[in-house]
Amino acid sequence: MPATNSDEPLVKFELYQLKKCYYIVSENATATIFRILKITQSEDELSISIEEAAKILFRQKLQLYLEKLENESADGKLILVTKAYAILGLFRFTAGYYLYLCTERKVVAVIGGHNVYHVDKTQFIELNPSRRHNTSVERKCMSSIEKVDLARTFYFSYSYDLSQTIQYGFTHPIPQHQVRDMFVWNWNMLRPILDSVGIDSPWCIPLIHGFVDQAKLSVYGKPIIVTLIARRSRHFAGARFLRRGIRDDGYVANEVETEQIVFDGSASSFPISSTTPGIPCYTSYVQHRGSIPLRWSQEFSNITPKPPIGIDFHDPFYASTALHFDRLFGHYGIPCIVLNLVKSSEKVKRESLLLDEFESAIQYLNQFLKDSQKIQYIAWDMSAASKKKVPVTKTLEQMASDIVKKTGFFCTADRFFPGTFQTGVVRTNCVDCLDRTNAAQFVIGKCVLAAQLRALGVLDSPQLDYESDAVRLLAEMYHGHGDAIALQYGGSLLVNTLDTYRKNNQWSSTSRDLIESVKRFYSNSFVDFQRQEAISLFLGNFTVHGKIVVFGEKRLQALTEKFKNGQLVRRDYRYWWTPVYVNQELRCKNAYCDSIQRKGIKFPANYFDNVYTPNSISSFSEVLLPNLISTLNFAPLSLIPLLRKSFLPLSYNGFGIEAPSLNPFIPRRNQPRDMFKTSAEEENEDEDEDDDKFRRVSLYKWLFNNEERPVHKFIRKRLHQIPVSNKVQPRDQKQPDFKIPNTDINVYKIHFQYNNISGLADNYTLLSKHDRAMYNNYADYSPDKIKEIKEKELNTYNDYFNSAISENPTLKSDRSEKVAFYSAWITDYKST
Repeated sequence: MPATNSDEPLVKFELYQLKKCYYIVSENATATIFRILKITQSEDELSISIEEAAKILFRQKLQLYLEKLENESADGKLILVTKAYAILGLFRFTAGYYLYLCTERKVVAVIGGHNVYHVDKTQFIELNPSRRHNTSVERKCMSSIEKVDLARTFYFSYSYDLSQTIQYGFTHPIPQHQVRDMFVWNWNMLRPILDSVGIDSPWCIPLIHGFVDQAKLSVYGKPIIVTLIARRSRHFAGARFLRRGIRDDGYVANEVETEQIVFDGSASSFPISSTTPGIPCYTSYVQHRGSIPLRWSQEFSNITPKPPIGIDFHDPFYASTALHFDRLFGHYGIPCIVLNLVKSSEKVKRESLLLDEFESAIQYLNQFLKDSQKIQYIAWDMSAASKKKVPVTKTLEQMASDIVKKTGFFCTADRFFPGTFQTGVVRTNCVDCLDRTNAAQFVIGKCVLAAQLRALGVLDSPQLDYESDAVRLLAEMYHGHGDAIALQYGGSLLVNTLDTYRKNNQWSSTSRDLIESVKRFYSNSFVDFQRQEAISLFLGNFTVHGKIVVFGEKRLQALTEKFKNGQLVRRDYRYWWTPVYVNQELRCKNAYCDSIQRKGIKFPANYFDNVYTPNSISSFSEVLLPNLISTLNFAPLSLIPLLRKSFLPLSYNGFGIEAPSLNPFIPRRNQPRDMFKTSAEEENEDEDEDDDKFRRVSLYKWLFNNEERPVHKFIRKRLHQIPVSNKVQPRDQKQPDFKIPNTDINVYKIHFQYNNISGLADNYTLLSKHDRAMYNNYADYSPDKIKEIKEKELNTYNDYFNSAISENPTLKSDRSEKVAFYSAWITDYKST
């Protein structure tokens, strides 16, 4: 897919100090381009200037440049302060500036050749060595901001814009692409750098807060990659009871955008050239969650775990609510579907107060819209429904199916032109937007996953069973997704998990729910105030008056300034929406076509180098995609030992592996006994009981037990079809005692997955007929997908074999010599 930055990504940084100046030396993935950023402090150390000093193409020239800086300095020497992988920003409180760096990272996802990293460790560098401004307020602010644990659920990418959806990335390539600062948590920290070098500069690395996870569906050896990205809004962010409802500018509490991306991982999407894209095979779906967009709050108490809910302000025109939905129109188009899961019947009204007021707000806003543009409102008491006998998931499935049909999902087609768009979004909420909301989003995600797999040609109908490996894998991803969001907002993991609403493992899930309820109550009672202060400092939502820090005043000052300058105008209460926002599909198509007509889609020339970094040493254990959690992790226990030792797909029926046993779409619970029968077994069900024991032999024992065992009838049938040579050996010549070494047998097992190779080793006459066929099967079913592997390696073997025949003519007719030759060849090939 297209990159989101026209410049070469910078992936390594070194910070040098020269007197009061700091130099940041950065390099690209191949260490062929170096850029230098100069940071200079003022005399009072309270202001700073930033400029890009140089761009160098060779390391030798870099050394000369650094030496020149030292020589020009009268009494200074370059001192290496630290090394880092990303510059997260610059900030100050009451004294000098601090440089915020990411010193450790970890790859957690790969999207279209772009690596997504998790921040593992950070470091603050104080750019004020004199420390004369180090007051008690300064120390308190630093102590507070260090409590924002960036080693948990903060992510960045050098070349992929995590703040935007993949649909936006495809339809708004460079130079139209714009970062959505709503989800960039280090936006205020990047301000000093943005003002100097611009947002498109590779020095600016946006940081999102939320959740990123990636897993793999193994569909008969074909990898289908599922990625889940959650983006938390930086506006009105904070702790549970301290951030409720909506703000006056239309931003709500606990606002999270969740994107589910599914693509075919069997072929890379690297571009063929700088203007020609690779294989387009991406699908995505976006959901939205956020607090009920009304001015409401809860009076926090250390005694009551569920404080009463009160509506603070009754706006007859619902101006803030209108701004919120207009923003949703702008991001996603129409229809905007609201799925409200709050309680409708309570003895003492709490949640139902919000239900009535929210319905009134929707009705008021809809009266000014056309029927095709109206906000579609669905209210359903999920808590009450979970107490009934009818499963909650059944009702949610029906809702999800209707929602997906209305909004559609994004899918690419030929030459990166979008085949289908997602026009509209489903906005799900309960009171906290945590437990019930996450369960509903999972059911919608399951419904979308089936449609996405059908679009990729994996399923013939958009239906998935809850007990299938694919859905179990997706449930694990959404469980982690819900835990991350609950921990960020509520201070604990999910209280009511997916198993709670599906009524699975009631004893274990109930005890876990009680523990998490206690944790959430403790966090809300004793930790939230400190956490809220740290988040406000990190987001830059404060102002400094002398040596006093005031929270929240900065945003109000900015709004007042916009009103004075005419940048923000109060809207007519009747025309509260932006007309151009209601046609999302037309906007996407126009943006895409305009970019193609003007400059076309540009791709970095060294796409491959940025992903695989060939100039550094790495191992397969460090590569993400081969080590992703997969549906094979949910395979039957009898297959686990085999899966751990196998490299090739095990679903090829020609080698006796039952295909349904690794099918990620069949249900695992209460499976019929005949589900794992092969086609050969179904044709011969009337055979005697002796053949039955061959069909039921353990797969693990079949491949890895060296003891004598029966031959599977499918293999035996194949072997009986092989003609045996009629050549008669002379009486005085003994049959050669030939046996394939164990090392070669292991090589055969790895490369060919041939189930009965140990038995065939005793009969070399059979192997002589099979060596070429087995090699062809290896070339055909290799999962490495190396281009032209069959032709290249088979031709290499043929050339080697023919040259050997010219030196030893008996090799062509003597079976034992032929087998020995092939064994030696594959051993040499393996060693090289």
